Amino acid sequence: MGALAELRKQMLSKSEDELIFLLCKPDEEVVFSRFADVMSMPEWRLLKTELAGKTVVQAKLMRRLIMPILLERIGPAGILDNPRIRRAVDSGGMLKRVPYLYSQMVEMHGRMEKYIASNGPLPSAKRILAFGLGGSAFGSLLAREIIQNQGYWVPLDIQTSYPESFHGIGPDTLVVICSYSGNTEETLHAFDYAVQRTKNVLILSRGGELGKLRKDYPFIEIPESDIIAPRESTGYWLSAFLFVISSLGLAKRDDGCTYRFEISEVEKMRGKLDEIDNSCAGQIPFVDNPAKRYATYFLYGTTSGDISSGADWHHPRVPTVFVDGADRAIGKRLANEFGESVEHPITLLVFCEDAHNEIESIATAVLEEQLQAEARSRSYILISSRPYESPAAAHAESRAAQRMEATLETLFGEHDVEFLRIETEGNCLVERKLCLLKLLDYVRAYASILRGTTPLPVEFMDLMKSRTSKIVGAADRALLRLLVENSRFPISQEDALSDEKVRSAYPALRHSILKRLVEQGYLRVESGMLHLTDKGSKFVE
Repeated sequence: MGALAELRKQMLSKSEDELIFLLCKPDEEVVFSRFADVMSMPEWRLLKTELAGKTVVQAKLMRRLIMPILLERIGPAGILDNPRIRRAVDSGGMLKRVPYLYSQMVEMHGRMEKYIASNGPLPSAKRILAFGLGGSAFGSLLAREIIQNQGYWVPLDIQTSYPESFHGIGPDTLVVICSYSGNTEETLHAFDYAVQRTKNVLILSRGGELGKLRKDYPFIEIPESDIIAPRESTGYWLSAFLFVISSLGLAKRDDGCTYRFEISEVEKMRGKLDEIDNSCAGQIPFVDNPAKRYATYFLYGTTSGDISSGADWHHPRVPTVFVDGADRAIGKRLANEFGESVEHPITLLVFCEDAHNEIESIATAVLEEQLQAEARSRSYILISSRPYESPAAAHAESRAAQRMEATLETLFGEHDVEFLRIETEGNCLVERKLCLLKLLDYVRAYASILRGTTPLPVEFMDLMKSRTSKIVGAADRALLRLLVENSRFPISQEDALSDEKVRSAYPALRHSILKRLVEQGYLRVESGMLHLTDKGSKFVE
């Protein structure tokens, strides 16, 4: 019997109160060794690995083991309406920070205006190239989508990986470097890549390695707050990019109209955004809380909070989300953050392209489950902000919406398969987008709780970042060669970092590269000086 099967057997014998008590215990009190002799388990070697051996990981697995048993006994309403359970599983407080979207947009807009007032206008440009990953990149994606949905052409390219040779940075390109922490490796590479090709670089960050460059390059600091993950900073990034695009006058319609962003328009939306908070907050009971019901549907295919709904609580479904191409950014953010926060697979299908690809496998799965009367393995959700505001946008995109509706009717309606439709109300496109964004953040937070998953920390991601930070590559060799060519060993670390050629080639990366070269044995520190080792000499030959 496997480790989790043995532990599940023990949990099944416990009462409802005992399970809730365990669920709410600190991590160190719910590790495997508290309930079984780990050394006697067949998987004991696995439990000694760097990931599975972590206290937080084992506690997470235990909570994910307990939660289906509790769902079977008290139902999703009994879990999501219990403040003690909510606080225990969402120990990082993600749920309480969902309302920050509006205040982040207003605060960041004020910071952008203050920067312009103190430093003058942004560099003139005809194109923007943004580099960023995850939560730090989403604001640019959403800003572009919001403006495009209103019928404007937006010359904004977004790169979410290491820089490549095809970006075509020219004198009319403004490069925007986005990293909440300021330490994201891919973004540091992007900065060093960009400054070799243009002086038009703008940094948006909280600090870190990028923060060390604020005296030498345009730098706008992301405001300090109690958020603990970049995914919670969307309002900052969205407001910043809407401001930059508007300030440069880059987005234009066919009729010659130029897009302008006014924060006063967002301020008018506060009432509608507050309505989402007022209807989706933790204290709002399941029966009146759309986000709690939607989260249950995502994972279990029902919006009922009762145990009598017939849902299979021990086998959560894979949510399959359909979005129109005009809501691609909203869908992408949901899929990315559902995986990171809920730690559960999700499928995103964007019309029209995916109507020619994955939709065929979905259709076959629907028929198989219907004809064999099998339990559903997927839940199906349509998400829409009703994004057609301008006549031009409606004319260009409505055909896609029509095709999506026709496809879903054929796929589900004709085969009596239930699917969930999520749309938000609002007086304009931007209001509907922001309300949908906030609603889905609540859905994600409640889905995390239903799975027994503490959204933070992200242990595997942190482990991989730690390991990849030790990989020595071409940039490391090039920096070391620059120092060797100057024949300056031994050299102090301060002099190595301030070396003109090193500083020019790697303004952002030089600190982390030098640290890695020491840690991996290519350089050694002796009496406060850096010495080239035999390993380092061979490395640069």
